[in-house]
Amino acid sequence: MVGIVDVVFPLRGETIPADHAWDLYQALLLRFEWLESDGGIGVHPIRGAQIGSGLLHLGKRGRLTLRLPQARATKSLALTGAKLALGAGVEVGPGQIKKLLPHGTIYSYFVTTGSDNELVFGTQVMDELQAAGIACKVVCGRARQAVTGRGEIRGFSLMLHDLPPEASLRIQESGIGRARQLGCGIFVPHRSAAAVAS
Repeated sequence: MVGIVDVVFPLRGETIPADHAWDLYQALLLRFEWLESDGGIGVHPIRGAQIGSGLLHLGKRGRLTLRLPQARATKSLALTGAKLALGAGVEVGPGQIKKLLPHGTIYSYFVTTGSDNELVFGTQVMDELQAAGIACKVVCGRARQAVTGRGEIRGFSLMLHDLPPEASLRIQESGIGRARQLGCGIFVPHRSAAAVAS
């Protein structure tokens, strides 16, 4: 893929569901119909502080990040000022386009390949990397699950390290596994292997 970037929007709001991927996808789909058909699109999970009762507190650092082809990135800035139906509602601040940066260690909070068996999952990941001609160290982490309008999806957190710069960018651009629009298989640079267990 060529010209994949992140578009980062600050969020204003109090709390959202911890399991928010499906609701976020539906809210974005109302504004961008191409979200469903464009396979080069990813929606990062929104980060926040776990406060119990299945909720995240956004605080001042809440961000919505979309991983998009450059051609879609400028159009996505129209999301600024929108109110999304997440929890009690969140307001989207002005977006910024950011280039992806190569890093030797990258991490995804949730990768799904269709299997919740760790051994099968690991084999599927290795097969995907091998097909792409990428050799690196792979660390499988915690089991993950999310409820969607199409059923439950399951997978694991995943860390890849000892990546050359070109391979790091390729994986960040293309992801691994399925359900990129639901926050799965999206990799970000990370400095520590400790993240895979969190």
